[in-house]
Amino acid sequence: MGMNLEIRKLNDSLCETLNQSTLPIEVKRLVVDKILNVLTEASNEMVKQEIDEIISNEKEKENEHQLQQS
Repeated sequence: MGMNLEIRKLNDSLCETLNQSTLPIEVKRLVVDKILNVLTEASNEMVKQEIDEIISNEKEKENEHQLQQS
């Protein structure tokens, strides 16, 4: 429940900030697009790291299994 409240507060805060700005809507959209791109890149990097970690763990397990069979 806490996470949902935090998400809602973040959303409301961002919307309020955008609505209070006197910048043209096109500029606001560009700013939001830039933020989205940064967050997307960060998210993709996290997923890549998780995949690399899973692959590394699987390789370690495979190596251990091969050592046990020797």
